[in-house]
Amino acid sequence: MVGGAIATLTQFTLLVFCIVLILKHKNTATILMLTGSVLHIIFSILNIVWTAVAARNGADAIVDSVYVLNVLKNIPYLLFTIGFGLFVIRDIPKQLKNS
Repeated sequence: MVGGAIATLTQFTLLVFCIVLILKHKNTATILMLTGSVLHIIFSILNIVWTAVAARNGADAIVDSVYVLNVLKNIPYLLFTIGFGLFVIRDIPKQLKNS
């Protein structure tokens, strides 16, 4: 229960920071980071709902749902990581050069 609360707090904190970052530097990198953050929250909710629904349909449905969710849950991480990488490679050197 405490772990879930910390994870939720972390997800929403990351979302707030992504929104602040996009307000300061709106570009492809920050949009990808925000998209990854939002999708992570959506997929976390989807994970809970889908697993609960699958539990009503038996063990095979749970196994199938876990398989699909394990594939899907990596998409937000991928988007965020690509956005972060673009931000570090393209935008930070520009800011350092201008300062």
